[in-house]
Amino acid sequence: MAPFAYQPLRPQELRILELSSGSPEDPLSGTLVHRRLSPEDSEVPEFEALSYCWGDQSQLEPITLATRHSSEESQPTGSLESGDIGIGPNLAAALRSLRYPSEKRILWCDSICINQKDPDERSSQVQRMQFVYAFALRVVVWLGSATSWNDLFMDTLRQVGTHVKSGHWDEIRRTFFFTLNTATTAGPSVTSDPVPAVLKREQWHAIESFLALDWHRRLWTFQEIILANQETSIVRLGDREILWTRLKYLVAYTCSLERSDEWFVDVDRFRNNWDLFLLKVIACEISWTKNGYSCIPLLDMTKHYQCSDFRDKVFALRGLLNPAGAERMRVDYTKSAKEVFTLTCLDQIYQRLQLEFLNYCNMDKRPSWVADLDRPLACLVLSCDSAARSCTSALLVEPDVLEVPGIFCDKISCNPYLLPKVNSSRSMEEHLDVFLNMIQYLVGNDLVLEAKCLDRFIMMIMSGTLSDFDYQRFDPPGTRRLRSLQEWRTRIRDWMSGIFNDDDPNVPWRESDSAYLRSIIPVEPAIGCCRTSSGSFARIPAASRAGDVIVVLLGLRSPLVLRPQETPGYFHVVGPCYHPDFANSEALLGDDFHGWGYVWHFNPSMLRFFKDGHSHRWTDPRLDDVPLSEGFTEGTSEENGCTEQYDNPGCYLIIGDRGEMYAISFVGTIIA
Repeated sequence: MAPFAYQPLRPQELRILELSSGSPEDPLSGTLVHRRLSPEDSEVPEFEALSYCWGDQSQLEPITLATRHSSEESQPTGSLESGDIGIGPNLAAALRSLRYPSEKRILWCDSICINQKDPDERSSQVQRMQFVYAFALRVVVWLGSATSWNDLFMDTLRQVGTHVKSGHWDEIRRTFFFTLNTATTAGPSVTSDPVPAVLKREQWHAIESFLALDWHRRLWTFQEIILANQETSIVRLGDREILWTRLKYLVAYTCSLERSDEWFVDVDRFRNNWDLFLLKVIACEISWTKNGYSCIPLLDMTKHYQCSDFRDKVFALRGLLNPAGAERMRVDYTKSAKEVFTLTCLDQIYQRLQLEFLNYCNMDKRPSWVADLDRPLACLVLSCDSAARSCTSALLVEPDVLEVPGIFCDKISCNPYLLPKVNSSRSMEEHLDVFLNMIQYLVGNDLVLEAKCLDRFIMMIMSGTLSDFDYQRFDPPGTRRLRSLQEWRTRIRDWMSGIFNDDDPNVPWRESDSAYLRSIIPVEPAIGCCRTSSGSFARIPAASRAGDVIVVLLGLRSPLVLRPQETPGYFHVVGPCYHPDFANSEALLGDDFHGWGYVWHFNPSMLRFFKDGHSHRWTDPRLDDVPLSEGFTEGTSEENGCTEQYDNPGCYLIIGDRGEMYAISFVGTIIA
């Protein structure tokens, strides 16, 4: 049969597939109907939207299609011939499984309903894709054909479901709560502690296989399921079906049960896949994904999800942006991935006054201040603010060249020692050897004796994540999840003296050497450790090298590693870093806190200050004697039950273009 010829779409139109009925062995066929989708005009056709993975496209299977317009008046003169298009095996299997035996089924699936060979149509339809998934009667998640384990997996969920009635994510406590079916007549009880249950090894293998499915790792499916009707959407695996809202909390509950690493084929892969699934579930629950957000936080949230077209790392998030951001993001597949992200970064500067995109820089093609989307994205997220919540000031002075004000802080004095991720492929003894070799590389044996040097080293390896500087400082000692400086001092000195405890069965897990090593997370992209010219330490990107400089830029919370160029004042961006001496705005405000201590408060993300005999405060004591500039007033904002004081909404520090008001000398840094 001749290839199918797509008919052009009119404004506000989309194609809907009327999938012909048939038995599993019948050839696939259907009719593409042109319908208007205009929610603002209350024109919303009834259809189900398919969420699936394209998969391998090397062996395409045919589906026979014809076109019908939504009304006779719009039907062109003459008959429209049928034709074939090729679709991937996974979509073909989905359509065979989903079609009804005796009536048509109304579906939308991008591979068929969008002319993939027309870049202009592809761009315009992707521009409106959020409406497809948001206004579909329901989203049908196709996970794949039947497997050797899918019945066991579904039966395991049914078994767990006899204990669990419902579940939800608590945004404040940042944990799941489950409503459990009890044996009493008093009704369900609410708890965050799972009911004791023992799953067999083969059941955990089935769960491991489920989490390894491609659908959980794809970026497009992240947007699709968040936009979907959470109550009506279904998940299909082979011929087994379950409501999405039930599957997500049953899997979340099941994976909270006690388990042994020995029960998994690849425990590291299981953990990674579980994180991806859990993040997708949480994103369906939290409020800001419904209200829209800006592009950069979404990029950070989704950096481990995959897409075959690197431009889709931006375009696949459009439906989750706030309305203004979505309107400014024009889907255009004629542009390269670098061009797409450059426009996104410039939008962050001029429309949102933000520089957070610099946290993604990965030292490749120019301009260096724009990350390459065809390389793995990584964003450094720290519990600190090096820039004192200052206002962003940046200017595109020539194509690909950005000028930003900043302060020189330090210089890297050695190439980075790369910090490996602790996993099961290497023994704890090997990881400990790597750690001790890093100490020897950076400072030799002096670290054991010099307390200030040791504290800086600990701050560096932990990126400042210690109970001394976290709000957990005020929690009862037995409830703190983070370790203290003193605990780390003792442990490192023991290691340097050859004292280890992993073989001692009487040592609790939290106090074991393994637990300490696992808490040293190689925070990407700052996976390298180095010594600096000032005698301190820093966590830096792997691409850094001796001679690179560390700066703090106005409006950017993380310090940045820059590489000086031949032209004085010009730099290439290497990437974000952590420097313990400049983590809390010391570059801008100095290190004299006037007797006040400080801790990092997660919500809101800012420092909170404490002092014996005084109430806790949000305003920085280093600004007590600094007058407000003309036109600014001090205000208060109630947030999470706390009174936050600030000099200007959203900013602690109000600084002019050159910072004259505080007599701070800023350098115009040119990054290309």
